[in-house]
Amino acid sequence: TPKYYYWEGIVIYRKLALAMVAVFLNDFEGLLQGFAGLLILIVAILLQQQLKPFKTSLLNKVENLSLWVTLATLYLGLFFVGNKIPMGAQIFIILIISGSNLGFMLFWGVVTVRVIRKRRRRRASEEETATTSPNRRTYTLPEGEVHNITSKED
Repeated sequence: TPKYYYWEGIVIYRKLALAMVAVFLNDFEGLLQGFAGLLILIVAILLQQQLKPFKTSLLNKVENLSLWVTLATLYLGLFFVGNKIPMGAQIFIILIISGSNLGFMLFWGVVTVRVIRKRRRRRASEEETATTSPNRRTYTLPEGEVHNITSKED
């Protein structure tokens, strides 16, 4: 939304911070990298949930879920630091990580397909309105409001 015009910058800085943790804390124990990444993601989740910066609630839900899946992936990945857990637990954790990421990708795919279909139906409806009434034009403002304007023939 226009109120949160800066949000894309926040997302870029979050990704930059995660990359910096991966690069500059590489010489330290993996736990330090993991905890720093968790801190960044927790702050990102809190900001996302508090501000809800996207135009629709669906986009806010998708972003929120992606952050939680990323947090869970990083957290569960920390169990592999030091290689001190039994093989059965490792397999279980890998299945949880893979399942949650696959689940998110499927959710994202379904949402994307629904949004595309909705836009196509709206366009088809607008085209149908324009063809059935040549004197009527439909304008959609950036805010999503639709205005029909009928011109008088002279």
